Amino acid sequence: MRAVSGAKSSLLAVEGQAEYLIVYALARALGYDLDEQGVSVIDAVNNGHPATFAALARALTIPWIAVLDGDAAGQGYVRGISERGFDEAFVTQRCITLPRGNLEQQLLADGLEAELGGILQSTGVANALMMDRAALERCLAKNKTLYAAELAVQIAANVALAQRMPQAFREAIAALRGLT
Repeated sequence: MRAVSGAKSSLLAVEGQAEYLIVYALARALGYDLDEQGVSVIDAVNNGHPATFAALARALTIPWIAVLDGDAAGQGYVRGISERGFDEAFVTQRCITLPRGNLEQQLLADGLEAELGGILQSTGVANALMMDRAALERCLAKNKTLYAAELAVQIAANVALAQRMPQAFREAIAALRGLT
């Protein structure tokens, strides 16, 4: 983690690479450059376990927040963090879960079906615009970094699209501004 002069380091843990790409672009679109603010975004599941990063941040006195899926796996990560000796109220404050389940379920619930179908279509997924919602969700899950990378580009270029991203991500970015 690198801190920028004058900026206090903090940590934002997300579940995977897709969330990493989306959060990074979203923060910038919302006028909060994570690098300039000394925020390290951690793809916590692919690099260990969210509970490990929470415990490491505590040991290093680095403020942290986590955005995790609201599915069984995400709830398990929240329990894992609680089991590391964190106060329950603190865990509730620092762990935000996606209310509609996993990332794809949340993006679709947030009304991004047309945008996501268009992204898949433009990246070579045949008939992506013709898929029903369940098929689109499955296709997105199989192509996470592919769609997330293009969605991140679109978020960075379109503030209106950024405002439609999951509330949990927007709340976490807002919370980073005063995190201690």
